Amino acid sequence: MREEARLAFELSSGLRQEERLLIEPRYREAIDQRPKARALRRVIHGWFPDDLDDGLEFAGALARHGELEKPLAVITELRRLPPP
Repeated sequence: MREEARLAFELSSGLRQEERLLIEPRYREAIDQRPKARALRRVIHGWFPDDLDDGLEFAGALARHGELEKPLAVITELRRLPPP
């Protein structure tokens, strides 16, 4: 998975910033740069607060980093979204 994440990250250089930002957190997690990955997921969630998938990714990143109260707050926020 590490090699695939690296390749995706390298090939994403020609994409728009928003598209690259969706790829980079996976790469950062694959190479054990979890704080950077979490920060990127926070940015993504800030840009797209109504995106359920991105919100769940952010909550999962927070939980993996031991921040147990913050993921619950994100999930509570996501539950307030209108149904798809």
